Amino acid sequence: MASFALAGQAHKALGDDATAESLFRRALAADGKDADAANQLGLLLVRQNHLDEARRCFEQAIAAQRDHVWAINNLGVLYMQTQKVDDAVAAFRYGIAVAPDEERSYLNLARVYARGRSRQGP
Repeated sequence: MASFALAGQAHKALGDDATAESLFRRALAADGKDADAANQLGLLLVRQNHLDEARRCFEQAIAAQRDHVWAINNLGVLYMQTQKVDDAVAAFRYGIAVAPDEERSYLNLARVYARGRSRQGP
């Protein structure tokens, strides 16, 4: 049900994360392939530091919509934040492959190389 996801976005914009989370979960219960609801729920879960569940939400969004550039980007950023450099690289490369005109993936891939790869050494 798109209406749950839309209502969730409105509550999220108003700062009512608890209601937004509930609505995104209802949207996913009604339609497990609602990529936008899964992505938005993942973002809320990151803010709550529920990183494993957030990762699963981003993966669910990508499984439902293979070229969901926002979910792909969010998954890559989550991997960067959790020091999973190789996974971040893979996510951003995948984002480039499915949406080559989307510059965000290129920029974040460059950030991974600038931050993560330099810390790991050659």
